[in-house]
Amino acid sequence: NIPVPVPFEFIAPTSKNHLVGTQPAPGGTGIFKAHFVTLDKQVKSNIQFVPMKVGMASIEVRLNTLKGMLKDAFVASVPDPNRAEINVIRATEIGPYPAIEMIGKYDGGADGVVVLRIVAIPNPDSEHGMLAIINGLPKNTGMKSVGDIVHWDASRALGTFRFK
Repeated sequence: NIPVPVPFEFIAPTSKNHLVGTQPAPGGTGIFKAHFVTLDKQVKSNIQFVPMKVGMASIEVRLNTLKGMLKDAFVASVPDPNRAEINVIRATEIGPYPAIEMIGKYDGGADGVVVLRIVAIPNPDSEHGMLAIINGLPKNTGMKSVGDIVHWDASRALGTFRFK
């Protein structure tokens, strides 16, 4: 029952090896957040959805425009941009939608290194799209590289994302 500029759905993967928690309206401009934690309540990953707008144009123009938004979202998502790095910005696909993603990492203090994946998904039928912000903790997941984030729970959930 949270108003959203563009309705969407996704499926959070469940498992006997983790718990899933949800957080409607987690603060800021986020409208929904799902947390994936170990059975002893150690955070593995989370995904937050934030509405965004990008003007209607060709998909190439829209994705290129969103590159700057990803960098701004990265800086806003890390505690200290000077202790963070962006490893890659690239085109990708989320379900049937062309998208653009940024993957990097930052110093999460007591949590150690945190891998950050931010994905901008333009809606093919509207200027209202969705930004997905995923954090993953290598120390609780076994990630060996930042690129491994695409295989963890929050990224698997993102793969089921659909505009309604």
